[in-house]
Amino acid sequence: MKKLLITIFGSTGDLTSRKLLPAISKLYQKHEIPEETMVIALGRKPLNQESYLDMMNDAALKKLNINLLKSIVHYHQMEITQKEDYQGLYDLIQQHSDEDTKMLFYLAIGPELFPEVTKHINTTNLVQKGNLNQSIIFEKPFGHDLMSAKKINQMLWQYFDEKQIYRIDHYLGKEMI
Repeated sequence: MKKLLITIFGSTGDLTSRKLLPAISKLYQKHEIPEETMVIALGRKPLNQESYLDMMNDAALKKLNINLLKSIVHYHQMEITQKEDYQGLYDLIQQHSDEDTKMLFYLAIGPELFPEVTKHINTTNLVQKGNLNQSIIFEKPFGHDLMSAKKINQMLWQYFDEKQIYRIDHYLGKEMI
């Protein structure tokens, strides 16, 4: 893997500040992810990279490696429920990737947003069904009961192959992240 591009939906939340950014930093320092790694942090707030990282550092349980994160994190303002905002994200990703880039789309959002966000990801060709260089990761409770979980799965299979989908239970998987 030459390049890795991680796009985080829900990047201003606790999961990102307390778990994702520290884990990415640790993997990067240990050379377990490529040197050419870029993290795109999506959020509604009008922030720049510095103000975003300051906010995440303040929310983190332990201080983040800000110097390292400055070299790999890009904050991108958008409303993830607005289809028209995805074109700017698509353009940004195209500028920083090629056909060999491994792309991870990490959804650290509530399950109520899964249908709309996954539809927008698919219809703007951020993740193309069957492209195994593109994966989508769900980190939250996967529905609230068996029926809602099955409904979410049916919706996902419309847009992605099973080999592209990773599900992490928010409560059972915390330490795995």
